[in-house]
Amino acid sequence: MASTQPSAIDQVLAPTPFTPQPLPAATAGGLVGFLNLYCLPVEYLLADPATDGSTILGNLQLAPNTGWYELKVTQNTIKFDETPKAARGVTTYATKVNATRAQNGDEGAAIWALQGRRCLVMLRDMAGRLRLVGSRESFLVFRSGSEGSSPSARAGIDLQFTGELSRPAVYYAGALPLVGGGVLSGSTGAATGTGSVTVKNRKGELMATVQAGQTIIIKSGFRVALQIQ
Repeated sequence: MASTQPSAIDQVLAPTPFTPQPLPAATAGGLVGFLNLYCLPVEYLLADPATDGSTILGNLQLAPNTGWYELKVTQNTIKFDETPKAARGVTTYATKVNATRAQNGDEGAAIWALQGRRCLVMLRDMAGRLRLVGSRESFLVFRSGSEGSSPSARAGIDLQFTGELSRPAVYYAGALPLVGGGVLSGSTGAATGTGSVTVKNRKGELMATVQAGQTIIIKSGFRVALQIQ
């Protein structure tokens, strides 16, 4: 009579038991999308940080006198896509980060300096959280260009980071030093620094004093004109 007990080989190849985990509550407001785009040449990251699978534990270790460079882009144009691909038992992620900015003729040197560079990307979402895309061994490559299919397209520059990554993007709750000064906090999405801005109405009356790192939100049913001094 044949044995019904699994062999040693069967035991090794048996699938790992799966225990479903409940999804956490959705972020308040349920907003999706990204507000800001930052990049860092991969050689400036000295060591890949430890993660718990979805969040980086601790601060990123950067080379001295370096920081993240913010790419100023048009609002609501940042697109992030990571598509899993399985081959020979290994899963990789075809990753793209795209954005568009208006072309004013002054950005040529800065954009050209980034062409073909191996970079890491940090995205800040609507909730103020940061997500790191890439690692020292698995990075994105920057390219830019423009198209002339319409007047609006000719007036803009398309920015693109692409790469085949070994892991999906992870959240980052540590400090993010920026080129030019200031530090962004992944836990709050707020920048720290010094100084303040006074907000006045058209009569010159003081409405508020805004400290560095705070955000001004202007709400009006009519067109608003701003004058910054």
